[in-house]
Amino acid sequence: MKSGTGSVDYAKANIKTKDLRQFPNIDNAYMELGTNRADAVLHDTPNILYFIKTAGTVSSSGR
Repeated sequence: MKSGTGSVDYAKANIKTKDLRQFPNIDNAYMELGTNRADAVLHDTPNILYFIKTAGTVSSSGR
C-alpha cells in the first residue's frame, strides 16, 4: 500500500496480518508483487485496474 492513503486505514481496521507493509509510492508495492515478495496490493480501484490491464500478470480479488 502507498503510505498515507485511505487504503492504510482500511487495511489496519479490516485485515488481520502481521506483515502489513507501506511504501512511499505505489510502484514500489507493484514491484514487490511482481517479484513475489508481496501477496497482494491494496490501492484505489482505477489505479489497480490500470495496473492489471497493463501488467497482464495479475488479477483482482473483486473485493
